[in-house]
Amino acid sequence: MAAALMLGAEGAWIGTRFLATLESSAHENHKKKILAVDEEGTVVSRCYTGKPSRVLKNRFTDRWKGHEAEIVPMPWQRIWVERLVAPAKAAGRVDIANFPTGQVAGAITDIPHAAAVVAQLVKETREALAR
Repeated sequence: MAAALMLGAEGAWIGTRFLATLESSAHENHKKKILAVDEEGTVVSRCYTGKPSRVLKNRFTDRWKGHEAEIVPMPWQRIWVERLVAPAKAAGRVDIANFPTGQVAGAITDIPHAAAVVAQLVKETREALAR
């Protein structure tokens, strides 16, 4: 948040930081993968929903690369893919299922309590606004 404010933004999406908290209902494999990826560990793809979304880069997204013309519009792509990957997602198969994840994943190094994330956001935001 502080970086976004310093660059002139009025706010920022911070969902991925909260996915990687102890209170999050995200699959444990998703949380672990967030910690493991670097700045190139996510990709914007239409392969899961038909609309662009940033997700963990995996075998599924790799298979669709170069075949974007075959992706059908939303909601049809999502309906088809959801049925296909639902069991894999429930099992935490980060190698093939749809796990939305922001670019910030490469900078996340821990899985704290959500309250600690909020406290850190408040601290950093106050510091950024004071400059």
